[in-house]
Amino acid sequence: MNLFFRIGDTLITAPTSDSILDGVTRKSILDLAKHLGLKTEVRMLRVAELIEASESGTLLEIFGSGTAVVVQTINGFGYKGDNFEIPLPEKSFALTLKEKLMNIQYNKAEDPFNWRFKVCD
Repeated sequence: MNLFFRIGDTLITAPTSDSILDGVTRKSILDLAKHLGLKTEVRMLRVAELIEASESGTLLEIFGSGTAVVVQTINGFGYKGDNFEIPLPEKSFALTLKEKLMNIQYNKAEDPFNWRFKVCD
């Protein structure tokens, strides 16, 4: 599962590595986020930056993505005995991404990315 952090108007996820999969769902989430007007950054996120964003109220959402789950919201994180709750916003961008991605996958919406193709007649 890949993790995403929405801080302000930016969606941040870690770069791929031996332990972070460069998966189709991850790429699709990044493409959709850009298409919907959210800035995206692929970079390491320090715990101190995450805590600061949580305390200042700019950490708006945390979610994971993967093939089976598509998108799963996360309601907080813990660090050194402290818990940081992230309430799901009324208009969750994560859930919007999930809905839009699944609508494209199930041919219920236009596919502006040309991800779908006809296999046979």
